[in-house]
Order: sequence, then structure tokens, then C-alpha cells
Amino acid sequence: MNGLNLIADTNVLVYLISENEPVRSVVHESNLSVSFITEMELLGWPSAKENELRIIAQLLYQCKIISLNDDIKKLAIDIRRNYRIKLPDSIVAVTAPFLNMPLMSADHGFKKIEKFELLLIDVSI
Repeated sequence: MNGLNLIADTNVLVYLISENEPVRSVVHESNLSVSFITEMELLGWPSAKENELRIIAQLLYQCKIISLNDDIKKLAIDIRRNYRIKLPDSIVAVTAPFLNMPLMSADHGFKKIEKFELLLIDVSI
């Protein structure tokens, strides 16, 4: 991968795993980073079968995993308090501006947050 640097929301990776072609075409040349939250959500996916877990592990191996730090904590608290979003979503969301990268997501709830660049993907195409 040698294109655009992006933070991928969990749903982006779920769509990649399910071989959603519009999502694949968007991220094909991108360098993906993910929050540790995304890593945990995917690896802890209760209904994932063994072959899906292997695919998830391979996909995560290609991504840079961003760990929690004090700056991300402070930003996530601010976002959660001001925009009233779930804690995991706030951590994923603030990872993007922390790294000065756009967040790619299919979650329209992120549109209300003005503090970062959002690449909202339409999975219905």
C-alpha cells in the first residue's frame, strides 16, 4: 500500500472482510491505520468463524494499530462529552485528528463531529 493515509473505522474492515467491492476500491491504494478499539472489536467478534478470524488477523497485520495514550484519552473524553457518542466510537474518532489523518467510516453519526476530516463511505452502491 502506498496511497492515502487513513484511519479506518471498524465497519470499514467488516466491509472489506465481506468483500464489499465499493469499499475495496476506495481503500485499495490506502495505508490503513486502526485504533486498538477496532482491533479488539474485530478479534472479539462473537459470531466470527475460524476462517473469518484468520482473514481478520491477516487484514489487521496489514494495518498499523494505534494504541491508547494520554492525548487520545483527553481528546476522546472531550468528544464524548460534547457530542454524546459511545466511548469506543469517541476513541476511534479522535485517533484520526491525533494522527492528522482522515477517518474513513460508514457511520453517519460521525458527521456531527466537526474536529476532524471524515471520509464517509456509501456501502449501498
